[in-house]
Amino acid sequence: MRNKLKELFDLLGNSVSHNAKDASLDSRNGLIRKQFGYILSKIDQLSDPCMDTHNKVLNNIAQHINYTLYKLQYPNDCNNRRILVCYARPFLPLSEYNDRNQQDKVVIISKRYEPLVPSELNVLIKHHTNPPAWFMGQIIKFVLRENQMTSVKLNKLESTFNIGNGTIAGIQVRRTDKTKEAPHQELEEYMKWIDFWYNSEENDIKKSKLNSTNQQTKKSNKRKLFIATDEPKIIVEEAENRWGSQYEFFHNNINVSYGTHFGDPHRNSEESLISILAEVRTLAKCGFVVCTFSSNVP
Repeated sequence: MRNKLKELFDLLGNSVSHNAKDASLDSRNGLIRKQFGYILSKIDQLSDPCMDTHNKVLNNIAQHINYTLYKLQYPNDCNNRRILVCYARPFLPLSEYNDRNQQDKVVIISKRYEPLVPSELNVLIKHHTNPPAWFMGQIIKFVLRENQMTSVKLNKLESTFNIGNGTIAGIQVRRTDKTKEAPHQELEEYMKWIDFWYNSEENDIKKSKLNSTNQQTKKSNKRKLFIATDEPKIIVEEAENRWGSQYEFFHNNINVSYGTHFGDPHRNSEESLISILAEVRTLAKCGFVVCTFSSNVP
């Protein structure tokens, strides 16, 4: 039900956005946003009697997928298998293949397919609202298994973000060369959805986790927001200037460089990759994330 309401709100889109030119329309839109937020907060209070079953089934399927991938990628005899070669030093190897001279069984992937789920896993439809996304997440989880050295670096970098415990939202703002490929989105477009989510979370004060003393930040009672971006100095400064009275911002080093274009040495460096991975892991810990289709890594 929550997802259906969220889809309805997404469909309304800009029709309920802030309108500085028309006070009457802005007031009406504000009322609609509050009503949606109230409904969503009430839905969250309704316990799903099948939630434990959903989680149990999804966990079992996840284990099955992981076991199947491991069995496929780590066979007893690699000589009779086709091989996809991927050299990614920060991660665990995808197989036991270690012969760079072997060329005759290398698989070249040239097509991208629509989001699909294997028919044998059609049970997912009953237990998850977005089966293709969940299934792809299991594949990515296997591929992005960090080796020990990478884990140490990521944990060290993440600790500098100081996001602590409690409710936190996140945004990923992609700029640099992406401004030439995708329509520019002002920061306020991201913050519109962040405001909406926090309003929804805080609607029922008595049951809101944000009202717990243990959940509030040590520095203030402000809303918490993690910012991931390839232009941290510009984005964080704008956020501080415009929303600093309401939000406490967390982010990577303000001077970190991700390069300005595809192929830039800074963007292809190991330091840049570690920074991106740390930000992705932190976004995954957020209760709500706002991003765009331009929020990809290349």
